[in-house]
Parts: sequence; structure tokens; C-alpha cells
Amino acid sequence: MSKVVDMTNQKYGLLTVISRGENDKHGKAQWWCQCECGSPLKLISGAALRRGLVISCGCNKQKKLKEYNDTKVVDETGNIYGYLTVLHRVEIDEDKDGRAQWLCRCKCGKEIITTGKLLRDGHKLSCGCMKKSKGEIAIE
Repeated sequence: MSKVVDMTNQKYGLLTVISRGENDKHGKAQWWCQCECGSPLKLISGAALRRGLVISCGCNKQKKLKEYNDTKVVDETGNIYGYLTVLHRVEIDEDKDGRAQWLCRCKCGKEIITTGKLLRDGHKLSCGCMKKSKGEIAIE
């Protein structure tokens, strides 16, 4: 068995090692870490910390995903998809994947918020009135 090196107070990315935790089921050392974002302590294997496999509580991944998505946002303003006309991006709302949300006005006058992906892929063509008016079931 190898000797455990004390990692207390060492910093790995956004994480600071606070204290030693229990070994994992394979007998490997784990450490309680505090992320700079202030989230609750997270138990992480020493090997994952040393190899750079874990550098945050997960907040860094969400931040990078948002930065990536913000650079890839297609301006949908003014585009028309079925009965929907895109009015503008809704800056404060993002879906769980970090995709931009758009405020759209339907031909019937109702306003909805949806993603550009759903619009471009043809999965969102109205507020729901299209399928009602045609008496058929559509993907909405």
C-alpha cells in the first residue's frame, strides 16, 4: 500500500483541499474540498485532483458551457418559423443545457419562450394553436 501524501490546504483549479475523507471502496484516499463558488464541500479522490480530472464542484463546467453557447448563439430575431415570429432573445432564461431562449409571437397573438434549436429543427412552429386549428396532432 502506498503512503498517503497530505493534500490539506493545497489548491487544484477552483478547489481547496480542506481535510481527509474516508477511503473509497477501493481503498484510495479521498479529500473534502471547498470550491471557490462557495458550494458545499465535495468529496474527491486524490488521484482525480492530482491528475486535473476534477478542478471544480461542477460550476466551472456550467460556466464554460455558458461561455461556449454564448459564442455560438445564432441571432434568431425577426426569423419566422411556422406561425412564430422571433421577437428577441430572453437574456435571463436558459434551458438546462445552457441554450439561449427566445421570445416569439404566434400568429394568433400569444407569446411564448422557446429555444432556437427547437425552432430551427421544426419542433416548435406555433404556441399550440396550429395543431388545434388543423385538428391534427403535431410535435409542439
